[in-house]
Amino acid sequence: MSASHHPVGGSARDGGFVNTDQPPRVPMITVWGEALVDRIVAADGTVDSILGGGPFTTACALGRLGATAGFVGAVSDDVDGDRIMSRLAADGVDRSRVVRVAAPTTTATALLDLDGSATYRFDLDQTSVGAMSTIPMSGADQIIFTGGLSLVVEPLAAAIETAVADLADEVMVMVDLNVRPAAITDAETYRRRLRRVVSHTDLVKISTDDLVALGGDRSTASDLLNWGAAAVIVTAGADPVTIITPTGTRTIEMAPVEVIDTVGAGDTFDAAVLAWWQAHGYGCATSISLGELVRGLGRELVIGDIGRAGIDRRIGQTGKEPVSVVS
Repeated sequence: MSASHHPVGGSARDGGFVNTDQPPRVPMITVWGEALVDRIVAADGTVDSILGGGPFTTACALGRLGATAGFVGAVSDDVDGDRIMSRLAADGVDRSRVVRVAAPTTTATALLDLDGSATYRFDLDQTSVGAMSTIPMSGADQIIFTGGLSLVVEPLAAAIETAVADLADEVMVMVDLNVRPAAITDAETYRRRLRRVVSHTDLVKISTDDLVALGGDRSTASDLLNWGAAAVIVTAGADPVTIITPTGTRTIEMAPVEVIDTVGAGDTFDAAVLAWWQAHGYGCATSISLGELVRGLGRELVIGDIGRAGIDRRIGQTGKEPVSVVS
């Protein structure tokens, strides 16, 4: 649902995906975007290879949280693509609209600093990430999530922009801008696309690093409301999360966690927000006030090590399943 039709804090909207002949169903969280392989280069020079891509990681985290989720994107028919499909299946993510393509799996290189922070390089030319030119729709789509490279690489970026505009009045849309400067060749074209996509978005997640990459800072996050977003969630590493809506600004303290690395941290956050939204029945026919959003996330959102290297290493070390990040 677009911000103009369904602002956070506004009145509940009638309609939505309501079938009077069937019991109400849990909204499907449908994740659009890239799945790739991350080459993780540690500060000591050691290299690890893990499955990644912001939307892919978010979809897997949603599955691990028990959310009803599906992934929509292009996946190579090579060995790495098979690994991606196997991981989606293992995490309980719907794969019915994944398109297998002959192009090789996209790779990203993440260079880790001593504190675990990552900078990225991408191998995008003629690879799988941009191979999807249309977004296959489903009546089960009630919550849409996208962002990251998906808003950069063509023709996928154009397809997502069109699909968001087409569905905005019918679904709840969350976008994580997840700006990747190394992948952007035309900054002005990219910024114009962001403005158009955000104009149809309910929740925008942006980090302070993203704001800097866009030429701003934390104080300029509210500009996204002028672009059309209904609410903006600003993350800043371990610092408090800020939620901005037209009715006010609030902050939420985050629980302290041990940092293994920051790869996938924002994707994990996205999954926790979406899973909380779905678990509480917020879909396209329900609005939520700023106060409800803050109270809900503040009480139930605990960012832990559910994704990427953190969760895999923890399972390997303890033999235990990860703790849920949403109560």
